[in-house]
Amino acid sequence: MNQVKRVLSFLMLLLVILLVCKVSFAGVILHDPTWEVPGGYVQVPLGISPAHSGGKTWDYSGFNSNAYDALYYVIGDYDYDSGPPEVWTFNPAGPAIGTSLNGMTRLHYDTLNSNLSGGSIAWSNHIYIYNAATLSNQIYEARFILSVYDGSGNPASLIEASTLTGMDALVGGTHQIIGDFTANWQFELSNMGVGNWNAAMLFFDHLSTNPSDSLQSSVTRAFYFTSAQVPGDFDADGDVDGTDISNLITDASLLDLEFFAGNFGRVN
Repeated sequence: MNQVKRVLSFLMLLLVILLVCKVSFAGVILHDPTWEVPGGYVQVPLGISPAHSGGKTWDYSGFNSNAYDALYYVIGDYDYDSGPPEVWTFNPAGPAIGTSLNGMTRLHYDTLNSNLSGGSIAWSNHIYIYNAATLSNQIYEARFILSVYDGSGNPASLIEASTLTGMDALVGGTHQIIGDFTANWQFELSNMGVGNWNAAMLFFDHLSTNPSDSLQSSVTRAFYFTSAQVPGDFDADGDVDGTDISNLITDASLLDLEFFAGNFGRVN
């Protein structure tokens, strides 16, 4: 009972501070993208590479939904710093494709050719490939398609990244993970304006290229997440503190005071 009285006194003090300072509080915190997932997961690959026919397919399972509040799957690239120490950093700007002679080109989120409600996101750009027959570079269309399916094999409805506070809009779209899912990655190339798309490696192999030239591509996945909520963590920032008391002042029915007192100061 004494602990409840102390919390009540603190509530009154904080209310005065809020009124005087007009403090505003942040909402749910979306953590920076990471390759790891709280609670772990299992991924099983199928296929040679995203540039080959059929692309690269990943089966994801084993998520522990108690370890986070919300979990999102995104596609991008990575930046490498040899250090020391050696550091790999997720780059949300999109996948990349190119050749050893002309270098890599970044693909950009393509809203026109994406179908988020149908489970697919597209990134596109133009790339140059050296033509050995004309002894000059020729321009081609390039794209990357992410297709996501739920645990039943149906297209998973995706979310526009720009609608989620804290998620970089450059990733284009995201899949909110509810359970097991499958993702297919596919790089494709086409002649300009023709629209006859083929797997990038198959297309490249049929071109008249320099024997020393090779097709290169780069893509990775990452996860955004919000922390699992602690009882009394009304703003979902991973702890129970003064910012949560502001919610309790507004609506004291949210939580029993004695229960709140027992969790006050707890961090997830």
